[in-house]
Amino acid sequence: MLPHAGDHNRGVGESSGISGRVPPTVVVTDAGLPPQPGAPQPFRRLESDDPARIVLRQIDPTNFELVEGFRYVGPAGSWTVSPADLSRTDLASIPWFLGWFVSRYGTHTLAALLHDHLVSNGERLHPPVARHTADDVFRDALDDLGVPFLRARIMWAAVVFATRWRRVLIARLALVVWLAAALAGITALVWSAATMRPGLFVVALLGPIPFALFWGVREYRAGVVGGYTVWLVAAPALLNLAAYGIYAVAERGLRRLVAVRPDRRAADLPEPPPYTAR
Repeated sequence: MLPHAGDHNRGVGESSGISGRVPPTVVVTDAGLPPQPGAPQPFRRLESDDPARIVLRQIDPTNFELVEGFRYVGPAGSWTVSPADLSRTDLASIPWFLGWFVSRYGTHTLAALLHDHLVSNGERLHPPVARHTADDVFRDALDDLGVPFLRARIMWAAVVFATRWRRVLIARLALVVWLAAALAGITALVWSAATMRPGLFVVALLGPIPFALFWGVREYRAGVVGGYTVWLVAAPALLNLAAYGIYAVAERGLRRLVAVRPDRRAADLPEPPPYTAR
């Protein structure tokens, strides 16, 4: 996991081009799994087969640029990621509803950086890499880094959902139908268990299998994962959202109280960030 910005500086020059409250920082950490005798290291440094490091420079409150490149050599393929390939990255682009489950950085950081590169530059590579292929590489790279199996599949399903959502309108409509069916299925599962209706319980339990087709044939497996884990994502996300709403109200209330002092104004105190940027 990355340390706090500025915790380490191993000879990499600092930048002075960051304005505002973001300090010119360089984040350096070793990454990947500890080398095992005879085991391949999929993420490597550019100049050697030593495990890759994550070397980033913060350029604004939420984005970084890659300072030191790395190579990926694994079952999914082989790619080189140079600083020029990732001049801007937000690390793992975690949807707001998954923020409670996985952070923007951690064991998965190198896989996220590789995915960013393949998504941003895939069409210019030789051979080209389609976005759906980049999503599959992300899943395999998560496995290479030792991310737990179920967590890796949920993260993979999330990026596949995002890829599907960016397609034509009919693909979005299919996902909307799927989401409605998932909500109905969760409701039916809970209600049937509470009222002892085994027939409805079985139908609701098996529902994600056929409804995964709304994700598309190629994305079917990700749809199955999504169907059986959406409740795991949705329930904590809603509770998390409600709790953050309480915090935001309290923050704004204290902001007004502090502003009562003659030497302070409400405009001088920062607003709580929106939930999506917390």
